[in-house]
Amino acid sequence: FRFTPVYMEIHSDMPGQGVSADCLFPEERRRRMNEQLLAWGEPYGIAPQIGERLSNSRLAILTRAALKLSVPEILDTYDESVYAAYQTGQQDIGKEEVLEDILRSLRIGMRLPELLSDPCAEECRIADDRTAALWSVHKTPSFVIGGKCFRGLMKEEELRAVLAGFAK
Repeated sequence: FRFTPVYMEIHSDMPGQGVSADCLFPEERRRRMNEQLLAWGEPYGIAPQIGERLSNSRLAILTRAALKLSVPEILDTYDESVYAAYQTGQQDIGKEEVLEDILRSLRIGMRLPELLSDPCAEECRIADDRTAALWSVHKTPSFVIGGKCFRGLMKEEELRAVLAGFAK
């Protein structure tokens, strides 16, 4: 099997400064979702949460595209760092200073403006958007397996059954 992550904005119309989480999730729904996220994260030692504000993810995704071109070996660590900053640290990943802190912690050696000056980074981000649009991806996560798109979280036994069908 080949795993190819594609990153795209789910809510590309979100303003750059982000929005209140109430715009998408009323408080009671967010509380229930956070309880579920905590239950899912507990076996892995993480405590993901939907905070009171939602970030615009475009800059973080563009930064990832630039890293993919210049230092692809760091992508997994970058993904983990962005996830931790946003989901557990409740930081705004739409802010340059948050991404600069992540780059410094990863010892990339480049500052954000230098990294984003590569015109191919935007092309890479657009290509991921097109791939997502091809499969009508509108939910996180989504998986394309054997030409079929599976949207949302899959239970382990569901994923095993799907993959077993291709292993034969």
